[in-house]
Amino acid sequence: MEYIVKGDIAYNKSLNEFESIHNGYLHVKDGKIVKAMKSLPKELKKKKLIDYTGKLILPGMADLHLHASQFAYKGTLMDVTLLEWLDKYTFPREAAFKDEKHAKKAYKVFVDCLKKSFTTKAVIFATIHLEGTYILCELLEKAGIDAYVGIVDMDRNCPDYISQTVEGARKDNIELIKRLKDFKHVKPCITPRFTVSCTDPMMKMLGEVRKEYGVASQSHLDENEEEIAFVKELCPDAKSYTDTYDRVGLLDHSVMAHCIYVTDEEMKTLKEKDVYLVHCPESNTNVTTGGIMPVRKYLDYGMHVGIGSDVAGGSTLNLFANLKLAIQLSKVINHGGRNNYKPLNAKEALYIGTLGGASYFGKAGSFMEGYDADILVIDDVKGDPSSMKFGIEDRLERLMYNANESFLVAKYIDGRKVYERK
Repeated sequence: MEYIVKGDIAYNKSLNEFESIHNGYLHVKDGKIVKAMKSLPKELKKKKLIDYTGKLILPGMADLHLHASQFAYKGTLMDVTLLEWLDKYTFPREAAFKDEKHAKKAYKVFVDCLKKSFTTKAVIFATIHLEGTYILCELLEKAGIDAYVGIVDMDRNCPDYISQTVEGARKDNIELIKRLKDFKHVKPCITPRFTVSCTDPMMKMLGEVRKEYGVASQSHLDENEEEIAFVKELCPDAKSYTDTYDRVGLLDHSVMAHCIYVTDEEMKTLKEKDVYLVHCPESNTNVTTGGIMPVRKYLDYGMHVGIGSDVAGGSTLNLFANLKLAIQLSKVINHGGRNNYKPLNAKEALYIGTLGGASYFGKAGSFMEGYDADILVIDDVKGDPSSMKFGIEDRLERLMYNANESFLVAKYIDGRKVYERK
């Protein structure tokens, strides 16, 4: 499949390299980007042209942290701290996914909404249930959404009705890995909920399974001070919260959500281990024991930073809304002269939402040669004709502050159109 997309193109080559082309052309072949061009060469003029003149053409966005099973109650139940929130609200609702009929109904709603969002790549927590998690994977695969999905493993500090045995968790994780072997879009991801909910034998087993099968890994890290103190109490022999993952093989090239209170020593380890840190700005301001990730500090240190909606700690799948808040919090974190971090700008925010996080999937999140043809077609003029008076960079900034899913005209993943606004 080969075609040309025409429109106002914008993308990042790196954190500090931003490209924009007014009335540009995007050459797509076999699901990959061939080239972004200012004009169309003679030899390509007979190729299929998909004309989105006047629309913004952006790379697909990566949501590196969300809980599919929590989607139904996003935007509610925000009156307690994280650990209370899990006990009071989350665990009882996740237990319902033992019922496969419930899982099919709930996950279908989630996947339908994700398909209509700005997200093209996602790293997702399911629940402890093998069959329910597999149902989610099947729905994502059918929708054509590239994703890493994990059974959420727990064997302590959770009710018995949502706890596993180490051997049961091992069996279920291996079974999911085998079932997803031939899936094109969805891959397995080892997922200890966090150190608080996993005993040392559970963590050790998960690290062994990960090493044996060579799969991805995700979890939570340094989200709030209460949690960090609890981890220290539970694992007094660990050098740090980060070390609880590192010592069992669950840190290398993993995805770690939140990372708000990371020490300098942990930063060094996380960078050495090629870990992707996920900024979840809305969730961190909703949950009452949250905080602000020092994004600039991590970027200046050369670390991977992506964005996460963290539904249902976050209330929306809209990654532009989260990027807007990331920009705003990057200013707030300096309030009162506490820090000296340069605030994020819109081009840097776009990087975090696209290339910065999507690169976990390989060549993704940009329009450079050989990258996945994940394409968002956005009508940023919708309801605001004055937008056309601005250049692409200004339109991008306005988009960060105003976009909702109704702006999305079409979405392509790996070159295939998976959504088009009716």
